[in-house]
Amino acid sequence: MSTIKELSITNSEKTELQEAVHLLQEELKSEQPKSLMVRALIAFLEKEHGLKDILRQLEKLVVNHL
Repeated sequence: MSTIKELSITNSEKTELQEAVHLLQEELKSEQPKSLMVRALIAFLEKEHGLKDILRQLEKLVVNHL
């Protein structure tokens, strides 16, 4: 979330990315996270160049454990 705040994008784009992060957090907290939803949200967030490296690390940690 802190990285999103620092990006040079519009406020509406930041809000959209923050909502996606929130959805991802909620999905990961659920008892049985849906791997398709997790992968889709990560793919959506990866479209923002400034988040790519962080999300690659997250993907390795999370998707492999679903």
